[in-house]
Amino acid sequence: MLSKAADKTAFVLNSDRPCVANVALKAIKPEVSEIYVFGSATQKEQRTQREWVAHPEFKHLADMAEVDVRQLWIGREYWVIMPNLPEPVKDFLSDRLAEYSWSVGIVAECLWRASMLGEDKSKAGPIRDGEEKAQTSWQGLWIRSMDKVLMFQHAHQLTQKGHAVTGYGIGWVKCTVPEEDVSQLIADGLQQGLVPVFNDVPEGVFNARNLPWGGDDKTKDLAVLVATRNQNMLWNLDKVPLLPNKAKGPYLASLRQRFMAA
Repeated sequence: MLSKAADKTAFVLNSDRPCVANVALKAIKPEVSEIYVFGSATQKEQRTQREWVAHPEFKHLADMAEVDVRQLWIGREYWVIMPNLPEPVKDFLSDRLAEYSWSVGIVAECLWRASMLGEDKSKAGPIRDGEEKAQTSWQGLWIRSMDKVLMFQHAHQLTQKGHAVTGYGIGWVKCTVPEEDVSQLIADGLQQGLVPVFNDVPEGVFNARNLPWGGDDKTKDLAVLVATRNQNMLWNLDKVPLLPNKAKGPYLASLRQRFMAA
């Protein structure tokens, strides 16, 4: 690091290659110190003290804290997973109604879990003295890192709205509120683009016209179905990506007639 730059933090922030940095925090903003779990491992079963962070988390961390970079691994290049998947898998995952399908979700989760596996021995090379085998690949590290940053941001925003955040993890934020505040918590989550757990949504509170959605357009319809507890529509939409293209339109029309008619 001494040969790279006098300002090590700036060097990592400005790198166009993937970096994993060993860092120490000298100070952190008080408003985030009780929420942001830096030193804990992302796997609950692990009790190790975590000091290494991937690029996405490092960039976010540098905005919140005074960071000292001690060591650094630099990767070769950035690339995306999707173009390298088999064509049938790409078609399945990119279907315009993929968000509604449990079957697509299973495929996506398999890819997620596969990307978390340790590096192949032929790629990782021999382990040096004193080193341990990586528990996840570079791709897996990036997915966890990016997800952690996003979930922290949601947790922080909910805290600012007065909700008691008890934890956040891979794809979820958990809050503890009195029963009478559940609807407000869900509304605040929807405004941030979070989809609530179906069974936690009270009956008759939300409808499609007044839903306070602040997320992306592709996920809005899913959020509407969950928030309005339209379980029958959700279950039947699972079949859509499995149908031939010419059959999708008529099938969707029949579902709307059955489950969404005014």
